[in-house]
Amino acid sequence: MSALAVIETLTPAIFSQEGGIDSMLSKLEADVRAVPTDISTPKGRKEVASLAFKVARSKTAFDDMGKKLAADWKKQAKAVDQERARVWDRLEALQVEVRAPLTEWEEAEALRIADHEASIREMLDLATFDDDAPASAAVVAALSVLEALPARDWQEFKQKAAAARSETFAKLQGLKDAALQREAAAAERARQEAERVAKEQQERDERIAAEAAAQATREAEARADAERQRVARETAAAAEKAAAEQRAAEAEKAAAVARAEKAERDAVEAAERAERARLAAAEQAEKDRLAAIETERGRVADAQAAEDAETARREADKAHRKQFNSEALAALIAAGMSEADGIKAITEIARGNVPHVKISY
Repeated sequence: MSALAVIETLTPAIFSQEGGIDSMLSKLEADVRAVPTDISTPKGRKEVASLAFKVARSKTAFDDMGKKLAADWKKQAKAVDQERARVWDRLEALQVEVRAPLTEWEEAEALRIADHEASIREMLDLATFDDDAPASAAVVAALSVLEALPARDWQEFKQKAAAARSETFAKLQGLKDAALQREAAAAERARQEAERVAKEQQERDERIAAEAAAQATREAEARADAERQRVARETAAAAEKAAAEQRAAEAEKAAAVARAEKAERDAVEAAERAERARLAAAEQAEKDRLAAIETERGRVADAQAAEDAETARREADKAHRKQFNSEALAALIAAGMSEADGIKAITEIARGNVPHVKISY
């Protein structure tokens, strides 16, 4: 007969029988420990709980009987109380022992569920940024982390995990589209500003060139007018002198005519020189205008080259950081860390969330 069944028919005599309690407890412990247990199924876990409850009932039965005997056996109260305590402790230990596999299973189950829920929260946190309008590079990096998450057996959390992944992916895609639109708009504004600056510079260059050409023309015309006036004065003086000489001596008329003709030729030559000077000044002004335009084009090209160099530097730095992150992740995995935990650790360090630790790029 099982000791658990005998417990239900106990009599006070067992407390007075030499070794009776120890024999009963040993038999009960042996019977309980001999019962096969299986916590891998709901039925098995229920049976373990029932067995532990029966032990508890036996413990209570011993204790209740002891209490009754203590009331009747006042002279033996101390001995009975000692036996009660001893029985209580042994059955308490047996109860803990019997229930230990179930307790361990329940604790492991709680840890398993907590791990699934923490992983889902981490997945959702990928769509959270300190900046309300993150850059597209940061969003793309988060998408890469999401896509690189290792496969795992989500068990009963499969649907919840899939929903969290879809939600995170949708949020990141939306943030990426918004970031690309903002950056495209900023690039367009920069392009328009560059066009405006270039147009204003071109207008200034053309205005300067036109003013230079007009100034050169005015100066050439002034020089031509002065030359014509000088020639006119000289011509008038020569004519007056010729008339005087003609009045003085007819013989000098031929010479005076010759000098007048020469003066006229000189005047024509002076006018031609003035015209050539005006044309040369206009040509020089055009050269100056073209040189100013070429200088501005060189400045714009230098600015574009500097911008292209900065873009290349940023891309190289991005690739450099990605390489360092990959090498750090490989080292963490080689040290025994899972890929997901490694990615999480590197992400937190890169964000500056881990005190006293940083990645030297």
